[in-house]
Amino acid sequence: ICVGGGFPVASLDHTLPNNATFEGWINGEDRRQGISGDACEVSFCFCPHTIWLVILIHGWPREAWEAVIQEDDYDQDDQHVVHFLVENVAEQYPDATVEFKTVAFVAGNIHGALKRLLPPKRKEEVRADRDRRNAENDPEIDALYDFVARAMRERGNEANVALFAPQLNSIMGFLSAMGVDRLGVNDELIIVAIATHEQLGDEGLRAIFAQFRPDEDAENEDDEQQDEADNEDEA
Repeated sequence: ICVGGGFPVASLDHTLPNNATFEGWINGEDRRQGISGDACEVSFCFCPHTIWLVILIHGWPREAWEAVIQEDDYDQDDQHVVHFLVENVAEQYPDATVEFKTVAFVAGNIHGALKRLLPPKRKEEVRADRDRRNAENDPEIDALYDFVARAMRERGNEANVALFAPQLNSIMGFLSAMGVDRLGVNDELIIVAIATHEQLGDEGLRAIFAQFRPDEDAENEDDEQQDEADNEDEA
């Protein structure tokens, strides 16, 4: 599946390297979608749940696919639904055809691909807006982002963009709260934060924050106590 040309954003060939993992279901007939007769609906969801593909198989006898749905064992023993369709259905019914019915995306996860669909004038406007925002960025913060992202990858984090970005933002948010907004301020803390998030997630970062910044909690408690005393005096 390509959007605006370029590299595929998803593929049904699960043997390709770096391909998004996906699940498939043989749904059969779906009258709500106007699907009836002998056409059999099969749907795929590409993880992490960002792309959905629905296909119809024509020429697969109804009694055959109804029996498969009833038995519900077409994906046993790591045999993906694609394996079943290729090795079983296509072999038994060589005249069967596939109709690609619909494909749906979470737009935020294919933002770069969507920009390729823009008309030239709109693309110029988007590029100008991007250049303006880039000019406003702090290069030292950008360098910190790059360092953290690279360190996460080097430590073995192979999550795709949709999962990787929230993890990176969590670490950057923690560093900002700790007053680290550039390299050279506290590089040891940066490495500790990356390792802690890798093992314990956001809870680990919150534990470090509570350990190293207990003064803020104490100040908040003092402020609350002072507010209570002021209220009593006013009363």
